[in-house]
Amino acid sequence: MYPFKLPDLFSRQGGIGIVLSGPYEKIRTFRAGSPYDFQSLRYGNSDQQFKGTFSAAVELWPETIYFGAGVSVYLTTAGSADAVMNGENPTGRLAFDVGLNTAAVTGLYARSGDTGFGLVYRQEINPSSQLTFDGKIQLGGQDVVQQPLLMKSSLYFEPSSLEVDLQHRFSFMKVSAGLAWQRWSHYQPAFLILTTQDSAGNSFTTQVPAIPVRDTLNPRASVSLPFLKEKLWISAGYQYRPTPLSDLSGPVNLLDSSTHVAGLSASYFFPASEGWLWPTYVSVYGQQHWMQYRRVDKQDPSFIGGPGYDISGTAYAAGITLRADL
Repeated sequence: MYPFKLPDLFSRQGGIGIVLSGPYEKIRTFRAGSPYDFQSLRYGNSDQQFKGTFSAAVELWPETIYFGAGVSVYLTTAGSADAVMNGENPTGRLAFDVGLNTAAVTGLYARSGDTGFGLVYRQEINPSSQLTFDGKIQLGGQDVVQQPLLMKSSLYFEPSSLEVDLQHRFSFMKVSAGLAWQRWSHYQPAFLILTTQDSAGNSFTTQVPAIPVRDTLNPRASVSLPFLKEKLWISAGYQYRPTPLSDLSGPVNLLDSSTHVAGLSASYFFPASEGWLWPTYVSVYGQQHWMQYRRVDKQDPSFIGGPGYDISGTAYAAGITLRADL
């Protein structure tokens, strides 16, 4: 975030910010050791896009209340239907195009002394690709059969969310606690949906299996301790992400389980000097994602591997960030 003065607006301050994120699908994909062709609900599907968030904020009340809004711009890539078609069609003639999509984000931040409060809303991300075909059969130069066909496939899904966060700084540490409400009720898996018409003009659409999903509340908490005259900060955090899937026994092979996320980070501050142009923060972090054990019981014994099987898993992530106050 880059702050600047607004002298024409009662000496208020404003700011602009840019956040870029790349595709993490290769890191976060979770695969099951089962004969079924599973789709993972959380690990991978919502992180296959390249996304940039552009935002702006303004100070409503001096050093007390701030309001911000922005837009996330992201690239839509091939869905699961495209991958299947390309496997049998090397020419790629049915490949879905890459599209550019947007989603809104807005937030409110307030602080009083050493306490701060944040409220953020993020719009749902649910892009889809559509192809329209018009099949015809001609006799004697005349159309005797005309069969329209609409092919549609969703690509990935990120639920809309409302996030609240509370921070407080004590004399010897910083603490933060938050809660995110995610709306999964609009979720649909990335199935290929076909729509066509018969000779009488009646429309027919392939049925998408009903998914038993529910909205979730995701709590989180963190604590930060200063060292070396507050140039070095050591932080630890925890987040719980309950699964929105209440039943895995149906014919839809979605894979998910409630996940515990724990992380550690260290951030060091380099002040501006003659050999260093800007105040700079360097951070390193590590995370462990632990998916809870879950038993999957299929209702129909004809399923391969029936009557059921177990799922669980652990993932690790590490990285480094660099931030400079220009």
